Amino acid sequence: MTNLEKLRKLAIQPTLESWEGEVADEHLACCRAILGEAAQALLSSAPLADDAKVSAAMTHAVEQLNIANAAGGEPFIYTIEREDLCDYLGQLGSAAGLKDEQIDAALAGRDW
Repeated sequence: MTNLEKLRKLAIQPTLESWEGEVADEHLACCRAILGEAAQALLSSAPLADDAKVSAAMTHAVEQLNIANAAGGEPFIYTIEREDLCDYLGQLGSAAGLKDEQIDAALAGRDW
């Protein structure tokens, strides 16, 4: 079941604040845009979205993060960044009604 209130909070809260000053501004802005797009996609389809649509939105975010991380040659998503991204996407998936194993499956395509 979708937790619409939590999903709304996640969609408007600042993300990746701990990256400020640690990750290049352009990478931070790109990741924030990708996560924001995912949150808005889930929010706009809630509470009617089925699990497949929620998983697809999360998988799309992972694919976009893969592309961003590979662009420019030198990756910027390392252990701490990976944990932050997975945590946020996991919170989105949970708020959108996915179970842990569904969240794990949506995140499985990550290259980081």
